[in-house]
Amino acid sequence: MFQTFRTALELPLLKREMIELAQHKRTYVLRCLCLGVFALVFLVMYTSIRHRAMNVTWMLGQGREIVYAVFFTLLATIYALAPAMACAAITSEKEKQTLGLLLTSKLTPLGIVLEKIFSRMVPLLSLVIVSAPLFGVAYLFGGISFGETALGIVCLLYIVFQICVVAVFCSALVETSIAAFWLSYLILAAMYFALPILGGLTGFSRGGRTNLLGLHEVEFLFFPIYQMAMLGDRANTYPQYLLLTLPSLLLTLAFIPAATHALIRYGYGQATSFRIVLLKLQGQLSVTTARWLPQGRLKRQAEQAIIDADSPLSERISTDFPQTQPIVWREKRGTLLLRPRMQFLLIGGLFLVQTWVLAAAGAHDYEEVCAFFSFGIQILATLIVLSQASRLFARERERQTIDVLLVAPMSNRDILLNKVGGINLLILWLMIPILIAGLFNIALTNLRLSTLTAGTALTNETYYGHRNQLFGMDWLAAGFVYLTCLLGCAFINLHLSKWIALTVGLRLNTQIKGMIGSLVSILLLCLLPMILLALMMISVDADPDDFPLWFFSSPAIFVAVNEFHDLRMMYRSSILPESDVFLIGANFLIYGGLTLLLRSIVLHRLPTLLNRLDQPDAFPAGDFHSRK
Repeated sequence: MFQTFRTALELPLLKREMIELAQHKRTYVLRCLCLGVFALVFLVMYTSIRHRAMNVTWMLGQGREIVYAVFFTLLATIYALAPAMACAAITSEKEKQTLGLLLTSKLTPLGIVLEKIFSRMVPLLSLVIVSAPLFGVAYLFGGISFGETALGIVCLLYIVFQICVVAVFCSALVETSIAAFWLSYLILAAMYFALPILGGLTGFSRGGRTNLLGLHEVEFLFFPIYQMAMLGDRANTYPQYLLLTLPSLLLTLAFIPAATHALIRYGYGQATSFRIVLLKLQGQLSVTTARWLPQGRLKRQAEQAIIDADSPLSERISTDFPQTQPIVWREKRGTLLLRPRMQFLLIGGLFLVQTWVLAAAGAHDYEEVCAFFSFGIQILATLIVLSQASRLFARERERQTIDVLLVAPMSNRDILLNKVGGINLLILWLMIPILIAGLFNIALTNLRLSTLTAGTALTNETYYGHRNQLFGMDWLAAGFVYLTCLLGCAFINLHLSKWIALTVGLRLNTQIKGMIGSLVSILLLCLLPMILLALMMISVDADPDDFPLWFFSSPAIFVAVNEFHDLRMMYRSSILPESDVFLIGANFLIYGGLTLLLRSIVLHRLPTLLNRLDQPDAFPAGDFHSRK
């Protein structure tokens, strides 16, 4: 007993995890990249405040702005990277088949869960440590008290703990890291937004301050971002803040025994996984629809024909294997999200969620809700494409099937395009919920005038004060411009994300590494050029109106401007032509050209990336069976 307790105090699993992390080069590269981004944000805010002040003395008391900017940049980085970095805590042991050895050792299941949580918190806490000097310099400028600073740090550490606990629970519950990644985001979203949506539907949040805590919008008690925003409200006291945090803390701690139970129950991977749950749901839907749909009955007869060789349908079943593009067929059968029924389920679920959110929101909030929901769906679609594209070849290396794939009688280009074929179909399916969100936007918000009907003589009063008549010519023109920009940007950005993730996945040997690398690459593409150009503009005392190319420095900027129907802000005081068509075409040209350039680079370097000599003469164009 004493020896077991002593072994637990030594934390052997945590030591092993720390040694493994210290030996990976990506651990230090990630810290350096994050520190570079935090430093750029700090320089942008500092330069902005410095240009507004007459001298350094006038900058005193302005530290709050710098602290908030760096703080929320760090927070966004944690929310983007933490689930991906923590979701493989236990699934990696399952995939390497070493979890059984841990369970038979002197480590208890609770000790395994706790050490896994702490090991995944260390890389995230290192991001807080590398940004500490920036917070220290900002604190010296004043404007923020020591109590607010300490409380903000405690809240940030709690967010790191909460995400790691939820991710480790998902890692213990399911079998693969990708499933744990998506389940982590799903649980966090349910924790944060379920109560606000229910509160809006039931009218619970419309009653002003509550009698219990004296706080507005108490339905956000599980959302740490809201609790952090309370720091700016001087009317709230620290006891109120801590009392509001208590339910969220209790819910987070409840995931630890749940993760322990899941580790014991599903430790050997024979129990229900997230994929099996979805497959069972899909099967139940198939059984229900088979009673009315002829193709459902035909499919059941076809499945029986496989068993009965004398069935007249057996000859038809033998032709189900595709004569062309066999790898696309294999990818669609092996990936759950590439199956049409799951895609219908995803689209229907997103439609219902958006309907509930709009029903919970007031009419005066429709513009913000529609914009943020449409933007959120595009982020979700990007994450789906990243998760699928980054694992195309990394999964083959993990399963040690890459050699079997590379000996197929196909050229390197054909192998790659066949692997990507399923992702292309997925992107087309993802355009449907994006289109639905866009239709909600143009139906429920105020569309401003478009240059298609108003010409170029637009004033701010006319543009911002005009209210288009529903189904009028101005409304139709503005809606056409919005939908064209929305669908075009989404289509190009998803393909750009696909090729970025594919490039990263070709260089890495595990799925979770490919996912993290793809996320970091997309974040750098969206943030780094934007921050660098903003720093350059502030240093020369310029603004986006003087340097309109800043609006094209990030794909997120143009999408956000379009969601709020404010394209005029890009050309109202700049040298750009006053034309919505020109702006949309320029954005398409920039990022569409970048996508085609990346595609050509990947195809050109494919023999090096796959480590396979290409012999196109040996594999002429044609169907798969003709190459045998």
